[in-house]
Amino acid sequence: MNLLRMLLIATSSLVIYCGSASHASAQTVTIGNQCSRPGVFDDNLCTVLYHVKDNPANNKVCLWRVDDNSLISCEGRTRFGGGFDYVPTTGATLEFRRHSAWPGSDPLINTNPGAVRAAGTLLKNQFVTSRFRASPTGACDTVVLPGQSIQGALNTLLGTVCLSAGNHVVTSQVTVYSNQTLRSESAGSLAVIKPETGGGHVLVVPSQANVTIKDLVIDGQDPVRPGFGILSTGSSNVLIENVQINRATIGVGVSQGSSNIELRSSQINYAGDGLACDGCASPSVWITDSSDVRVAKTLLKNLGVGPQGDGELACYNTPGLVVTNTTVEGSGAAGMYIVNCDYAVVTGNDILGAREWGLDIVNTGYTTGSDYGLYSWNLIQNSRNGGGVIKDSKQATFQSNTYTNNRQGGSGSCNGINRRGNTDGYYYINDVSTPWPVVCND
Repeated sequence: MNLLRMLLIATSSLVIYCGSASHASAQTVTIGNQCSRPGVFDDNLCTVLYHVKDNPANNKVCLWRVDDNSLISCEGRTRFGGGFDYVPTTGATLEFRRHSAWPGSDPLINTNPGAVRAAGTLLKNQFVTSRFRASPTGACDTVVLPGQSIQGALNTLLGTVCLSAGNHVVTSQVTVYSNQTLRSESAGSLAVIKPETGGGHVLVVPSQANVTIKDLVIDGQDPVRPGFGILSTGSSNVLIENVQINRATIGVGVSQGSSNIELRSSQINYAGDGLACDGCASPSVWITDSSDVRVAKTLLKNLGVGPQGDGELACYNTPGLVVTNTTVEGSGAAGMYIVNCDYAVVTGNDILGAREWGLDIVNTGYTTGSDYGLYSWNLIQNSRNGGGVIKDSKQATFQSNTYTNNRQGGSGSCNGINRRGNTDGYYYINDVSTPWPVVCND
């Protein structure tokens, strides 16, 4: 047996070669090494991906939680996977083991499950870290009144810069620096930042670290729409929390190698200009060439003007995307456009009334698409095209999704997931589609 350990972004895999040297088949077992709270079912739990590829036929492989010897899943399929949604704040140790008989049928499973687990051959042991980006709670170091300079206060490099309630008109972009928090003085009375002219960006975080922007309203108005409400370029450990962004061309942008960025408990309303045309669509959230970007408990709301309209969540070339408990309503394009974003975890979201696909998982401009993704517990409803399309994206797992009344006059061959190109390793379990079918070749 030849063991090869591959370290993958946010995921650990073990490849096991079985058989003779000239006729070897590789079995790959994968368990993510971290997950991010809040989770799909509870703020103190989070979801981690697991996956098995090229399992020999009828080879009984089971996933266990070691901490309490609980049996999570057992399969004899060639390929299978899913999400374990119950990693607690302290983390959890998960194992894949191969068993000669189904553990659920063992007489000891109720009285001594640890012995049943130990009887299997260990394939993979992985501790899963549960992460949460805490929101700073420190007192204001300075308070900016309407009419005073926000940038002037930030330039002092004080840790917490607060804005008093009222309208704060800005004439140029505002830069937030490392180790700073920009927030309202009171979370119960949000300050409003209003750009005086359109085209520029409101708040930018360029190549900074440990930044929090929270408890604010960024209010663009026609025809004064900023380019970005908030833009992170090359920054790390940035939290955007409880921020409402109205009528920006793009609500939030993440680019140029940014990492560990989280948008949480926020709302982006009416991104773009409300028009639909080739090349003019603007997303609510735009993520490109970055890593470890998370969107949680956020509403992305638009007018539903499309196809080729505004409002989607767009991810390009960014591994480790996590989108949880977020609603995309009335997007003029896809609900979520996921391009070459490997190891995405998209769980517990509502995609309502998208004017193209609900989920658009493709490889546009790249050799491969978004591989090893987990899409679970999502509701996709009333999309113009099918509930989703997956193209040239391998080893994707779809679990417990609901597709309802999609394909309303657009493209696609079915209401559920439409497969195109190389989707080797595609696996679904407990998905529901009304009308049927859940999946089709398109």
